[in-house]
Amino acid sequence: MPHAPASDQLVDASPGALIAVALDGEVLTWPGSAERLFGVPTADALGKQLIDVSGIATPTADGTHEVHARHASGTKVPVIVAARKLDLGTWVVAVTDFEPAVDARMGKIAHDLRTPLNAILGFAELLQRGRAGKLAADQQDYVDEIVESARKLNEIIDAGLGQS
Repeated sequence: MPHAPASDQLVDASPGALIAVALDGEVLTWPGSAERLFGVPTADALGKQLIDVSGIATPTADGTHEVHARHASGTKVPVIVAARKLDLGTWVVAVTDFEPAVDARMGKIAHDLRTPLNAILGFAELLQRGRAGKLAADQQDYVDEIVESARKLNEIIDAGLGQS
């Protein structure tokens, strides 16, 4: 069985991902490191437009670029890349910072979900404790269900999106 060249092994093993992308964003190469980062198998990535290269035109102060890439979940996530345009009309994109961008986005989503949920939970708990007056038995049951469901949803947010 033939072995991959050392350079291919190095690219596959790197913690970042070195990806060749056409000027229109079509993925030309997708090493194992990209599969691990984005959760998208090579066969599903090649020929697809998974990286929005329009953000490459304006680098940040440190010379990197923030672009958007499509994760296996289907969501677009911001990624920090170093990029170089080749003479062949191809960008070589080195993904240098993925997890912090994803973590920041997930933290924002978690916050955006928790804010109204905590208001609902807070008001429901006030009702549950009789702060707005005595509730009828069926009303108390409804409020108890609201409180229980809101707490479960908070647990789901913590488990799925992390605590932020």
